[in-house]
Amino acid sequence: MTGSATENMTPLLRQLANDFENKLKYDASKQEQIDKLYNENQKYKEGILEKFRKQLILAVIE
Repeated sequence: MTGSATENMTPLLRQLANDFENKLKYDASKQEQIDKLYNENQKYKEGILEKFRKQLILAVIE
């Protein structure tokens, strides 16, 4: 490659590296949100199950 071709590639490679890094950060943030929502959903389902168990036990006792 000639010097001018190499010089033209350098900014493009920097931009590509920057875009890739931003994409990785976005994906990490997105995965963090998914994990948080999953954990909240699990806690919610556990709470519903516990309420159902209590109601069932009370109904059996009565």
